[in-house]
Amino acid sequence: MNVCIKPHRFSGVVRIPASKSHTIRQLLIASLADGVSEISYPLDSLDTRSCVLACKAFGAEITEYRMLILYVQIRRMETVKN
Repeated sequence: MNVCIKPHRFSGVVRIPASKSHTIRQLLIASLADGVSEISYPLDSLDTRSCVLACKAFGAEITEYRMLILYVQIRRMETVKN
């Protein structure tokens, strides 16, 4: 059998599957950052959801959009002056 392979140019977009460690790292960094951070296509896992709850407990406002995008914003606590 003879096969002829000809060069061809491909195009498109490849989305790499989410990683648990990358998702948790993004959540923690976004919780420390100023402003609103957008995390696209986070991994939906029990560990990720636990991290979301932990970040919320520390004051982060996290809005989920169908678990495809997370919006993270930190609420700064006002310091009490005597």
